[in-house]
Amino acid sequence: MPAPRSRPCSTPRCQDKLPAYRKAVGDLKHETVNHTRKEYVRPGTDIHTDTIESAFSLLKRGIIGSWHKISAKHLPAYLDEMTFLFNRRKNANLFLDTLRHMITAPVLTFEKLTA
Repeated sequence: MPAPRSRPCSTPRCQDKLPAYRKAVGDLKHETVNHTRKEYVRPGTDIHTDTIESAFSLLKRGIIGSWHKISAKHLPAYLDEMTFLFNRRKNANLFLDTLRHMITAPVLTFEKLTA
C-alpha cells in the first residue's frame, strides 16, 4: 500500500509518546509529541500527528459508516481504498477520478473475491 502523500513532518515518522511506538519504529529516525503534556504541535517545527490522525479517522469512518465490518483477508483492499481517498482528499475532481479508477481497474470476479 502506498504511503499517504502528505508531508506530516521533516523526519520519516512522527507519533505521540505511546511507549509501544518505540518498538514499532525501531531504529528509524522519528520525532514525538507529548499529548499528556498537551503538546500537539512542536512550536517552530512541522512536527505533529495531525496527518496520521486524519488518515486513521478516515479509515474508522469507512469501517463504521460504509463497511460495518472488515475481514483480515480483504484488509489490503480496504486500506488501498482508503489510501486512494486520503491521497486525493483535497481534489475537487475526486468523484470523476474515482469513476475513472473504477473503469480502468482490473475486474474482480466473485470467484477471486471469495477464493
